[in-house]
Amino acid sequence: MVVHRSSSMLSALFCLCIVVPSATCLSFNLSFLDPASRSGIELQGNATWNSTDGIQLTNDTIIYNVGRAVYREPLLLWDARTKALSDFTTHFSFIIRNSSNTSSSGDGLAFFMAPYPSPLLLDSSGGPLGIFKRGSLNSTVPTVAVEFDTYQNEWDVDDHHVGIDVNSIVSQKVASWNGSLKTGMQANAWVSYDAITRNLSVFLTYADNPVFAGDSVLHTVIDLRDHLPANVTVGFSAATGQVTETHAVLSWSFSSSLQPRSIPPPTAPTASDAAKSKSKTGLIVGLVIGAGALMVMPGLLLFVLWRRRRKSRRRNAADREEDMDFDQTTDDDFTGNRGPKRFAYKELARATRNFSDEGKLGEGGFGSVYRGHLKDLKLDVAIKRVSRESRQGRKEYVSEVKIISRLRHRNLVLNGDFDETQMECLMVVGLWCAHPDYNVRPSIRQAINALNLETPLPELPPKMPVPMYYTPWSDVSQSLHASSLATTTSITAKSAPTGSSSMSPSSSYLLKSPNTEAVIST
Repeated sequence: MVVHRSSSMLSALFCLCIVVPSATCLSFNLSFLDPASRSGIELQGNATWNSTDGIQLTNDTIIYNVGRAVYREPLLLWDARTKALSDFTTHFSFIIRNSSNTSSSGDGLAFFMAPYPSPLLLDSSGGPLGIFKRGSLNSTVPTVAVEFDTYQNEWDVDDHHVGIDVNSIVSQKVASWNGSLKTGMQANAWVSYDAITRNLSVFLTYADNPVFAGDSVLHTVIDLRDHLPANVTVGFSAATGQVTETHAVLSWSFSSSLQPRSIPPPTAPTASDAAKSKSKTGLIVGLVIGAGALMVMPGLLLFVLWRRRRKSRRRNAADREEDMDFDQTTDDDFTGNRGPKRFAYKELARATRNFSDEGKLGEGGFGSVYRGHLKDLKLDVAIKRVSRESRQGRKEYVSEVKIISRLRHRNLVLNGDFDETQMECLMVVGLWCAHPDYNVRPSIRQAINALNLETPLPELPPKMPVPMYYTPWSDVSQSLHASSLATTTSITAKSAPTGSSSMSPSSSYLLKSPNTEAVIST
């Protein structure tokens, strides 16, 4: 079964080698008026052989007519291995005539190069000249062409011009012809390409017995390797649209310089060759595997290191984010006047003489405790310094500080702090008791309830009220005069909730005289 399949595959490959011709340099000189020259040409579309016109690509009786004539063998334009380009020169004679005696005819004739093989394109009549598709200015098939256009479409400069087309019906370079291209006279054209200068040139003449001396009516610099494959088809194409025209090619010569690489004939392998081949194969496989391992191992190592570093960065980023949130909460607690105070490290180091061993009070599982003195607060303190080897986290440390700050014992020095709410309550009650208006002042019970936060605090005015004088009886002002305020008058303080200074606005006095008694508040 294996032998049968191998034989079938060899037969198929043998047939394929026979059917598909190999690309080579071309050199021929054909006169299409001679029937013997027709064997190397393939006609496509409406193209026909004619005894007087040679190859008649289109005639003047059919509109939307397309005809092509291509050389059967491919041209080796450039070497895929060495990238070497081929020089070539082609010469052809042609006729374009309007036999319908109408004022308009078209569309023109073109010499083209396209990938081998090159079948006839559908819907390519009229302006596309049989080498491009209608409805699109650009070509999906790589094509380089030299056009001899006789009909002015919307993309043309006029109805008598020569153009070089590169993958588009819109000419890359164009030259208007001084005269008519469709007089029916025989025209001679040369298209040449220089592989060194990359110059593609076109020469056209209607002279009798012309001689080509390298002149050109149109040229452009182009690297054909950028636009065409190595193996290409060469030939002619012509088309008509709504009007008719006859396009005929009379003769064609072609010459290229690039030779294909010779392939040595296969030889039958010997036993020693088979052994050498196996050893070479094993050596090659071993080298490939070893080289692959050497190339893969550093890559794997770099990948592992990259993954570890990435995980570490993510972990550090998460820790930093958590620390930021925690620091914000801690700052709110320590700076909100309701918890332990935050001190700078320099201040603590100065208080403990840079954590001197002489002031060391003891050492625990999480760190050492030092005696210190805060000069600004005039306070002796004990400062704990967490060691680097401690397993105590920041959260545990702050929690410990908060708990210690709330402990109450006669032998325990308290952390210096105060409650913001209680201080606010104390200040409000004090101002309430010192109110200039005697009737607004609270009773002792009201003050105690307010200090215990059992009743809401009163709303004090934003500005200090003006002092008022109270006279309980209407005749006090009449009986009270300067003589009654003698040196013998007895003045005793009735109440002074916030002090006994006579200059205080909250002082109250009871004035007694033989005839009257009054209360004066100042």
